[in-house]
Amino acid sequence: CETLDPGRCDESYDCELDEYCDGDTDTCETRDPNGTVCDSSNECLSGRCADDGSMTNTRRCTDRVTCG
Repeated sequence: CETLDPGRCDESYDCELDEYCDGDTDTCETRDPNGTVCDSSNECLSGRCADDGSMTNTRRCTDRVTCG
């Protein structure tokens, strides 16, 4: 085991609740609100990054949709 420097991470559980571990930089980053352009669901406060329907292959943070 080795101690990580503050703000550094190997996994998202190394970060604060409203942060995720950016695998490119191995740093904790703040999760983004709905409407923000994203590449991964880990980046979003809602936990969901999806195509925004604009026909431009743009993905944005959005609420999870449940059926039932």
